[in-house]
Amino acid sequence: MLLLLNEKDRLSAAREALTGLGMEYAVHAVGDGVTVELRDEASPLHPEEIERALLPFGRVVRSASKTPCLDRIPEGHGVAVEGPAGLRVEFGGGAPVWVAGPCAIESRESLEDIAAALSSVGVKVLRGGATKPRTSPHDFQGVGPEGFRVIADVAHRFGMLAVSEALSEDDVEEALEVLDIVQVGARNMQNFALLKRTPEIGRNKPAHVNKQHPQRKGQHETG
Repeated sequence: MLLLLNEKDRLSAAREALTGLGMEYAVHAVGDGVTVELRDEASPLHPEEIERALLPFGRVVRSASKTPCLDRIPEGHGVAVEGPAGLRVEFGGGAPVWVAGPCAIESRESLEDIAAALSSVGVKVLRGGATKPRTSPHDFQGVGPEGFRVIADVAHRFGMLAVSEALSEDDVEEALEVLDIVQVGARNMQNFALLKRTPEIGRNKPAHVNKQHPQRKGQHETG
């Protein structure tokens, strides 16, 4: 179920209404407007009750699709990411794009095995953490910035784009030299220096910014 807002400035009031209804939701910018995806499967309310409650904010659309927001993206409004040797992946172009890979890059050899398996089933983007903060300083912390070059080399060899997370301003400069997409994790949602620096030096590359669930905001996250 989708709520198509009449006006963008009604979003705050719509959030309050949804919270009052006890509903989970996600907000998406679709085309020139704002669409709220209503996760009504677990709601005790009947769909007609939900529609009546949200009528002041916009139009409610019921959809049997598992990707209703993706279905509503106008043709030509997707984001195309290009890599070397003619690699090109379009996000929002009408079909889901699978992004997969290890939480942490442990070695080139293990990453090659993973990439071979993923590419064989149609995965288009390889992800993997180069640096992984852990609770214990004695645990494996990742291979470091060299991992950016490793994942880029492996991904491109198997016909995939490469994405990894940058944790600092120094990281993002090295990452943007070789990666196709740079990820900024939820733990860095208040790292304003990193958020500002990323688009400054990576104007021609996309950044994936993790966002928290709108009803589960943590101290380290903004939304």
